[in-house]
Amino acid sequence: MKVSASLIKTWMKCSLQAKYRYVDGLPEKKNAAASFGSAVHLALELYNNEFDVDSAVGTFLYVWDHPDEFDLAPEVWPMRTSFGMYRERGEQFIRAYHEENQWVEKDIVATEHRFCVPIGDHLISGIVDLLEIPSKIPELHIVDYKSGSRPNKTDLGLDVQFTSYLWASKQKEFWCGYEPEKEKYPGFENGEELFERVKNYNVIGIWYDLRNNKPYRVGVREDADFRRLHHCIDQIARAMEAEVFVPTISGDSCVICSFQEQCSAYPADVFVSAP
Repeated sequence: MKVSASLIKTWMKCSLQAKYRYVDGLPEKKNAAASFGSAVHLALELYNNEFDVDSAVGTFLYVWDHPDEFDLAPEVWPMRTSFGMYRERGEQFIRAYHEENQWVEKDIVATEHRFCVPIGDHLISGIVDLLEIPSKIPELHIVDYKSGSRPNKTDLGLDVQFTSYLWASKQKEFWCGYEPEKEKYPGFENGEELFERVKNYNVIGIWYDLRNNKPYRVGVREDADFRRLHHCIDQIARAMEAEVFVPTISGDSCVICSFQEQCSAYPADVFVSAP
């Protein structure tokens, strides 16, 4: 079975939401929080490639002001949010990120790196926001930008998305590409060299909280964590085969769900249709 890191994370929040998105492929109403996060990610990708904060801010503002051009026009808005609030917050995030990181010496290996690697009898795929190697330190940093949710110590130590990233980075296919889907997962031209360079490095996952402009290390992952990930994928595969999808009705899984109209367990008045 092939699963994505985002499918696993969505499944952990609500398996019914994962079914709607990844199994049924239902059309989704775009949530303003998710559209905002995508616009910020596009701007930070440009920043990490060009190191020009004004261009990055300009990119964010253009995307946010012209969302139809990027298929990001919000259709639902969480309570107490607005177009102007997100617009101001996005520029603040990018400029604060620049102030914190402009003097940090590091090699940018890749931005928005697509991967697909084996794990047991399964495959796991995903997109890493940023791969970087600090100067003079034998570490590989896998950075994931978070524009909304905030971490706690337990979340960081058990976050299954980061577990999948750290597992993937130790596999040769992460660097050299995955056959037979090399067009989608091409790896790097110098993948063999990079794999040999970093295979003995400490791999550090970093949850970058853009709201507080603060990086959090997610902690080490050992064999037990990778066995846990493999077991998780096994159970997802069994649930899908049995067509068992139990909704989770907690606030943290419902508040940015795009399927409130399809889900009878969700109170419709949480969302409004315009800012």
